[in-house]
Amino acid sequence: MRQLFTSLFIFLSLISLAGNGDTEREHPNSQKLATDIYMAYQFYKDKDIEACKSVMENLNLKTVKSVIHKVSKSTAVDSLVFENNQDMFWAYLKSVDLNYLRDIEAVFAIRVEDAYGLLMAFSELLKADLKEIMTETTNEIHYKNSQGGYVIDTRFRTPSKSYISNLYDYKLILLDEYVIFEFKETVPEIFEPGQKPSKHQPLAEN
Repeated sequence: MRQLFTSLFIFLSLISLAGNGDTEREHPNSQKLATDIYMAYQFYKDKDIEACKSVMENLNLKTVKSVIHKVSKSTAVDSLVFENNQDMFWAYLKSVDLNYLRDIEAVFAIRVEDAYGLLMAFSELLKADLKEIMTETTNEIHYKNSQGGYVIDTRFRTPSKSYISNLYDYKLILLDEYVIFEFKETVPEIFEPGQKPSKHQPLAEN
């Protein structure tokens, strides 16, 4: 989570430096923009990096970083950074892939005239995708699933399992004329819903 907040801090710093007194640039309508951002994230989640880039580039963002680092035979780290300083639109996506699960962190930050409209349009997409809403205020909407369970590690001859408390944690934030989407998600190959283990059954928790 620290990396997510670090990336958000970088975005906000860029926003502060980019401010030049101009009015907000014209973007696609809120529904289309929300759909395109969510589509780009879904492509990234599905490991379709080129499709993710294509959607973002159609939104006039430039790919400024695209790296895949193979740490070991079973571990890879990748990151994508997009920017359009003129339109004040930035995106950062990163994942750690262990084969049996993939941890994803992503931040999208954009300045738009109808910031509240974009926030609500994106929230409706998450509701339609059956995401669980936790809290909602005027300036922030928080989605987080309440069902924990076990991730199955099949990398070795004898499979093992670890407990995680949730699969996704999405925050939609309204900051004046800016909208910030923060995503943290675990994508397992095999997931078994279940209760948190007892003290006599120690398992790693997310």
